[in-house]
Amino acid sequence: MNQQKPNRKRDRLSGLELKASTLGWEISVPIIGGPLVGVWIDDLRGTAPRYTLIFLVLGVLTGVYFLVRYILTEYREMKREEEKQKDENDYYYDPYDSL
Repeated sequence: MNQQKPNRKRDRLSGLELKASTLGWEISVPIIGGPLVGVWIDDLRGTAPRYTLIFLVLGVLTGVYFLVRYILTEYREMKREEEKQKDENDYYYDPYDSL
């Protein structure tokens, strides 16, 4: 009978923690994996640092893309929540209105 409300703040925090850990992988894997693929291709073709540098730049750009995408998503979510709070706070209760 005494049901507890779900703790939305804790759920939101868990979501943020999950997003942050995912973001770490989305940034680190391309930055580390790109040069590794480049070294492998350079070894096959004998082209010294050419593909290593190309894939390093591509990995960094991919990491930056994921970071910017994450920031924009969080920014939009914050704006949406601010608008929701603003709409909820715009309601003004006048106790004398019913008299």
